Amino acid sequence: MHFSAPRLLRLAGLFAAFALLGCGSGRKSGSGYASFRWNIYDIGTGEALSCAQIGANTVMVTLFDGAGAVVAQDSASCAGGEISTSEVPTGSYFVGFDLYGDPSVHGGVASLLDSFDLADEYNTRITLAIRPGPNDYRATTAEFLVRSFVVGWTFASGAPASVCAALGAAYVELDFSVVGASQPVTSRFYCTDGQGTSLPYPYPSDWTQTTTQWWLYLLDGAYNEIGRIEGGTVGLVRDNNINLGTHLFPY
Repeated sequence: MHFSAPRLLRLAGLFAAFALLGCGSGRKSGSGYASFRWNIYDIGTGEALSCAQIGANTVMVTLFDGAGAVVAQDSASCAGGEISTSEVPTGSYFVGFDLYGDPSVHGGVASLLDSFDLADEYNTRITLAIRPGPNDYRATTAEFLVRSFVVGWTFASGAPASVCAALGAAYVELDFSVVGASQPVTSRFYCTDGQGTSLPYPYPSDWTQTTTQWWLYLLDGAYNEIGRIEGGTVGLVRDNNINLGTHLFPY
């Protein structure tokens, strides 16, 4: 089998119970379509997340034949929570799921936030049967996992609560770069929080982006810069959140 890009294999819920294992079982006459639903979770904490929380706007579902060729590819609003594919000839198909960020949130591009193909407990791709008419797989969910940066901050002269007030600082902003974007992805936290978790970073295994540049800013209530920390470059990982550590503002 050949697939156009390396993808993570993941067992989603109880899809295996409905699957026909192996490549390309015989097709019968007619056509059908499949319906799926999804949830989104933080890969580090397991917290359930909404599309709005992470700035996601599109889910794409792809049906592959036994040779790995795309037979159907459909997209839907992330917020809708479910999708039905185009009609395809009856048979068995590999299924891929992709989650994309909203360009208005993710620096001007539709960043890939998660990507996986359905697989069994042995990490082998499984096929789903498409029978004539509707094929409803919504009883179980495809589970997207997103990855974020965790960052902390402190101040040279004291605790965040007192120093933020003295400086007139309202927010700390974490920015990171996205390949092809016109601007960084921005996450803002209250200055007094002392720690924050960013919007998800691009899924690192699509080979578009495997590192990012990041910056930490101290802002007043009108988002004017008071100070900054040049964070540098960090490699992206797909199996956990990335802790950027706790950083000292010299105030």
